[in-house]
Amino acid sequence: MTADSRVQLISCLAGKQPRQIEGMPESEWVDFKGVGPDGSGLYDLKSDKGKFELAKDVAAFANAGGGLIVCGFKASQRPSELHEVAVRPTPFEKKLVNVNTYKDVIAEYVRPPVTVNYHWYDHPDDDPDAAGSYFVIEVAALPESDRWALVTRCLNDDGKFVKGSLTVPIRNGDTTRYLSPDDAYRLLNDGLRGERQIDVNVTAATGAVWDLRMPDAQFEQLLEARRKELLSVLPRPRRPSPVESVASLQLAMEEYVESSRGSLLRGDTRSTEEYRAEVDAYIENCREQMPSALRAAQAQHCGPLRLRLENSSDAMLHQVEVIARLSPAHTAVLTTASDDMPDHATTAWPPAPIPYGKKTYLSSLSTVGLTANASLPPTLLAGLLRGDHPAPKRPEIHTTAEGLTIRFPAVDLRPQTSLLLNRVTVYGRALDGDSAMVRWTATCTNLDGRAQGELTIPVQHTDVPLSVE
Repeated sequence: MTADSRVQLISCLAGKQPRQIEGMPESEWVDFKGVGPDGSGLYDLKSDKGKFELAKDVAAFANAGGGLIVCGFKASQRPSELHEVAVRPTPFEKKLVNVNTYKDVIAEYVRPPVTVNYHWYDHPDDDPDAAGSYFVIEVAALPESDRWALVTRCLNDDGKFVKGSLTVPIRNGDTTRYLSPDDAYRLLNDGLRGERQIDVNVTAATGAVWDLRMPDAQFEQLLEARRKELLSVLPRPRRPSPVESVASLQLAMEEYVESSRGSLLRGDTRSTEEYRAEVDAYIENCREQMPSALRAAQAQHCGPLRLRLENSSDAMLHQVEVIARLSPAHTAVLTTASDDMPDHATTAWPPAPIPYGKKTYLSSLSTVGLTANASLPPTLLAGLLRGDHPAPKRPEIHTTAEGLTIRFPAVDLRPQTSLLLNRVTVYGRALDGDSAMVRWTATCTNLDGRAQGELTIPVQHTDVPLSVE
C-alpha cells in the first residue's frame, strides 16, 4: 500500500520501508529529489542557483501550508499520471550534506524567518541493491499574520543573483508559482493602509478529553455470547425413532418435489456448515466495527468539552469562525439530549445472518427497500410547505490521518464580550498522559488576519462498561 499522507510517509521512512513510498505523487506538501552517488540532485549550495532553489522551495512550502522536501527518491511523470511520482529510492551517504550550510542559506535568503527541521532516516541494512540514508527537510507553515515568505534575491539568465530583487514563491500542486506584480502591489498597499487585525482568544470553559478504554476480555465475551445466540437456532442432532425416520424421509421427498417445481417452501436453503460460516464472518465484522461504535455510544455519557471565545478588543466582529485541531488519536461526537443517549445494549450491531431455518427460497426473493421514486415523509413534506426554519448550525467534525478537526459555526461577537461555543465530546483510545493539546485558529469577515493559539485540556481515563447477560 502506497503512503498517502505526511504521517504515513514519515512512518515508512522511520520503519525502514522506503518501498512503500514508491508511487506517491508529488503534491502541495511533498517534493522528491533523486540523489546520485556523487551527490548530484542535491542542492548545490556553492552556486547562486543552488542557493536560490533551496530558498525558493522552503519559502514556497511556508506560503502554502508547510511541507516536506524528501531527498533520496527519484521522481518522474508517467504518461498516465497527472503529477510526478516517486519511482525509486536513491539513498546516499550523509557526508554529502552539511546541515549547517542549509541553515545558513535559508537564514540569509528567506524572510521572515521560517521554522525548518531536518531529519535523517536510514535505508534498510539488508538491501543488496542500495545503501545509505534519506534527508528530509520539514518546512512549517508560516502564520497568516506573517505572510508572505519571500526570497531576497532573484536570478538572471546566467544563474547569478540580482541585487535589490526579491520574489514570493508559492507551492501550487507539484509545482511552484510566483506572486504576480499586481498581487504584490495590492499586498503592499494593504500593509501601508494598516488594516485592523482580528484580536480574539479561545479558552477552555468546562470539560475534558476522555480516554475510553475497552477491556479486550470482556469484549470477546460479548462477541462469544452473540455467537452462541446465533448458533442456538441450529437443530440438535439426535437419534430418530423408526417412525420419525419414515416421517423425515417423507418430508424430504415432499421438499424435493417442491424444489423441482421451482420453489422451496419449507426448510433452509443453507447447510448448517454454511450458516456457521456466515456467523463466523458476522462475528469478525463485529470485531472490526463494534469497538468504535461502542466508544461513540459511551462518549455520549461523558462530560462534553466547551470552549469560550473572547473578544477583548473594541471592534465588532462579524462571522467569527473557530477551528480546533487535535492529534489523530482523537475523535469527537456532538452532544445529544440526555434522554436519547445510547448504550452498548442498544448500539446498532452490523446486520446479522438470517436465523437458520428462516432462509427459504421464497424468503430470499422478498426484499424491502426504498426506490428512487420514494416519497418524502409526510411530516417533512408538511414542514417544507410551511416554510419551517432550518435547524441551527452545528459543528462540523472531520477525522483524517492528519488529525481531528472541529469547525464551529460562525458567530457575531460584540466588543469586550465572550460566548460559549457548542458542546462537543472529544475522546480517544489509549491516550498518553493526563493532558491533550488543542490548537485553534479564528477568523472573521470584517477584519484581516487570523488569531491562533494552543490549549492544554485535561484527560480523564475511564472504561467502556460491557456486560454479558
